[in-house]
Amino acid sequence: MAAGLSLREARRIALRAQRFGAGRAAAASQRRVGGIIRRLGQFQIDSVNVFTRAHAMPLFSRLGQYNPERLEDSGLFEYWGHAASLIDIELYPCFEFRRQEARQWAWGRMRQLLDDQPELIDAVLDQVAGRGAGAPRPIDHRPPQAARGGGPGGEAHTAQGW
Repeated sequence: MAAGLSLREARRIALRAQRFGAGRAAAASQRRVGGIIRRLGQFQIDSVNVFTRAHAMPLFSRLGQYNPERLEDSGLFEYWGHAASLIDIELYPCFEFRRQEARQWAWGRMRQLLDDQPELIDAVLDQVAGRGAGAPRPIDHRPPQAARGGGPGGEAHTAQGW
């Protein structure tokens, strides 16, 4: 006879595995904060908030009241994991492939632009200097019909991001 789970049992197992429903202390200790961080691995950063910043909520929902400074002292690093995230420092080696890729792709592309199109870099710097700091906007460098101009993914866009 095959063993089975009811929907209620499956939900209970899933929630417990994520550490929901565990007892809450008056204030969570650094050890409990660290345990949740190791269990979850990362917290997505989202600056839009109603109650508090999004990355503070996973701990609150599992531990209740905790000192937010414990999050800062818990061995997290900020990185582009799935999205902008605070990630357990123990996972840092797991992202080496991304760091290698960034060295070769992101900065490699920029180095290529510096070598191949120094006039583009100068034009972008002139336009940014002229209009000041602000939100990224298309850079006018080539005629509108030119491929891969100032729009997302274009060379001018890459230079502007640099």
